[in-house]
Amino acid sequence: MGCSSSHADSGAVSSTAVSGRGADIDAAVLAATSFSQGGLSNKLSLGFKCEELPNMDTFSKSDPFCVFYKKTGNRWQILGKTEVIHDNLNPEFVTKIMADFHFERKEEFKVEVYDSDDDS
Repeated sequence: MGCSSSHADSGAVSSTAVSGRGADIDAAVLAATSFSQGGLSNKLSLGFKCEELPNMDTFSKSDPFCVFYKKTGNRWQILGKTEVIHDNLNPEFVTKIMADFHFERKEEFKVEVYDSDDDS
């Protein structure tokens, strides 16, 4: 699962930092991090791939897609879904799902993989 991040306000980082003395690293961390009312957080872009999925179809291979959830209270909230990849037991999904990650807070996420019977 690959992750990358960027700051919503690119003007939040000063360009007057002296490069080569650690200031460039500090600026990069600041740019990738958001200080909101909910505390320190970071926006993640998550990508998914699967290997050796069981074949759930009779006359062809499975048509998998992923659903990404975050637990809110006692309920699982869908944060995003990938595209369906037809006839593939080792899919690499193109769709990235965005999620806010809050540091120093327990958060529960889950990914479920389903076999699509159609494109809906």
